[in-house]
Amino acid sequence: MTVLISTCCIKKKKLPEILKIFRKKNILNVELSAGYYQKNLNQVISRFSKKMNLQTHNYFPVPKKPFVFNLASENVSIKSKSIKHALKAIKISSRLKRKIYSFHAGYLVDPNIDDLGKDMQKTKVFNRSKAIKRFIKNIHYLAKFAKKLNVILLIENNVVTKQEVENFKKNMVLMADPKEINYIFSKLPNNVKMLLDVAHFKVSSKSLNFPLIKSVKKINKWIYGYHLSDNNGLEDSNKPVTNKSWFWPIIKKNLNYYSIEVKIKNYQKIIIQK
Repeated sequence: MTVLISTCCIKKKKLPEILKIFRKKNILNVELSAGYYQKNLNQVISRFSKKMNLQTHNYFPVPKKPFVFNLASENVSIKSKSIKHALKAIKISSRLKRKIYSFHAGYLVDPNIDDLGKDMQKTKVFNRSKAIKRFIKNIHYLAKFAKKLNVILLIENNVVTKQEVENFKKNMVLMADPKEINYIFSKLPNNVKMLLDVAHFKVSSKSLNFPLIKSVKKINKWIYGYHLSDNNGLEDSNKPVTNKSWFWPIIKKNLNYYSIEVKIKNYQKIIIQK
């Protein structure tokens, strides 16, 4: 079992600073996620990967010019940027000890970059069936490339809030509900697995009215890793997990990917218990 800590746990610091903090705290398994654009990224990764186990996730490496990563977009430019970004992340992953690249499922909208992490504002919504076809096609393309480099791809389930469903009068993200998760994975090659974000699933279950525990069991065969945090079921707030968190009774205990993705207010108080 490998437990990683996401770099997104520490805000407003650049990658080398975060990795120095983690290394000082003896946190050596790290998920590289979002943050700031980093010059000389290859040198930074090469330097820290000698003594740390690094793994890439979603919007990493952060592009110099921000955009919304969306592999289901009907916008040709956004689709092209998203594929190019994923290919770059896969190449980086192939040079790391942990040859895994995980990323979010697509959206039925192209949200503004400032709306991410908040309730999305109403905008043009894509046709769902066409978006799913585009998403599956793009994943096949990435999976073929990843296979040549011995990289495993993981798709993270999206989150949709009740407020977003009310605003759009529909679910405007892919792979938030178990039925769609099962359908899409049934169409993908075997080097593409699932990253279950338990916090996303908790919020989506309330927004889309599906049973939480039973639904995890329905998608269990695809799960290869977990993102761990907790919330009140209304928003993805990245609260710390506790021994009372809902998912412990059903989580797989024999995987190699458990990433802690919580907000840390004071990183000086981080304590790693062995």
